[in-house]
Amino acid sequence: MRTVRLLALSFSTCQRRAAASFPSVPPSRHFSRSVCCKGWIAQYKSKWYREVTERSRQMYPQPEPRRSSFVDWNYGAELYAFGKRLGEEFDSDLLREALRFESYVVKAIQEEKQLGLTDFEDFSSDGNDSNEVLRSNRSLIKDGRDFMEAFIPTYIRGDLVHLPEEGVRALSEHLLSPNVLCHVAKHLGLKDLILSNNYPPTDDEFAETFCAVIGCLLKSPAGGVHRARTFVRDFLLTQLMAKDLLEIWNPFNPMGILVGILSGQSRPLPESRICFSTAINTLESSYVVGIYSDRMMIGKGPGRTTEEAELMAAYDALRRIFHIDPKRIVFPDCRKEISKESLKQEPNPSVAELSDVRKRVSNEVQ
Repeated sequence: MRTVRLLALSFSTCQRRAAASFPSVPPSRHFSRSVCCKGWIAQYKSKWYREVTERSRQMYPQPEPRRSSFVDWNYGAELYAFGKRLGEEFDSDLLREALRFESYVVKAIQEEKQLGLTDFEDFSSDGNDSNEVLRSNRSLIKDGRDFMEAFIPTYIRGDLVHLPEEGVRALSEHLLSPNVLCHVAKHLGLKDLILSNNYPPTDDEFAETFCAVIGCLLKSPAGGVHRARTFVRDFLLTQLMAKDLLEIWNPFNPMGILVGILSGQSRPLPESRICFSTAINTLESSYVVGIYSDRMMIGKGPGRTTEEAELMAAYDALRRIFHIDPKRIVFPDCRKEISKESLKQEPNPSVAELSDVRKRVSNEVQ
């Protein structure tokens, strides 16, 4: 009894102190918030949770359910929200076609034939079906990829005028690779919209769907070439923003390229000098090597050895010559309008052309 009285006394004492500290808040309310612990699991539920967790571990891995299998799924509303989220006006029928793969079309035709609902002709292997509702996205994939292959190099040439043609091709191939296209398509929210037999869709299906969406935007009444160019710039070309473009290109023998370019510009050959060094002859040695031409530093880079630092300095010199230093440029600049004048159709000079003095002089004379 004495213990119970002491507990009751301590309880009332804490309540009075809380009320004195916060006179504007009711004592019971403040005290319940101060001593109440949220997030606890009741003891009688712990055995049930353990049993459910153990049974889920013993079960075989279950396939991920399709979002369309839920009752609240509305495909038309999702397509409408997809266009509004991206700020584009897609044609509804073309967008459905862009998200529909041939495997899904064949399966849908076979199921309807088995049920006897419709009488379809044999689905042709080229993706052209007599029924407009069940047309696959093969033609839109080709249209979208052809458009990006033609637009991306011209945009890079027009914005990076000093970059050799080898770098333009390397950046274009990087952007059109399945990994980059799949990455962009996943973050656009296409996972649950793709109609395919595979779920989740494969990486190749994600990449092809992005190309099909570009083809859909090209053929949409509210789209066109200008909207498709803006879409590719805003969502695909921005994957190069704040990245080292020379690392993506990764040219072989950067010092040899630097020597050839300086020779083509009638400048003295590069000379390497150690600018800083620390912790020499230890495991944490560090060097900073600078490359000079005509007593002017044209590049510098760090490294654990002098050879590695010289290689980094050569890369830095090429970045400055090609004007692709991510600290000094904004590529792509989404604030500018894309015009025909900003797109360069003629290829940039290659590394060999920049290194050949005679050919460079003859081209300037012509």
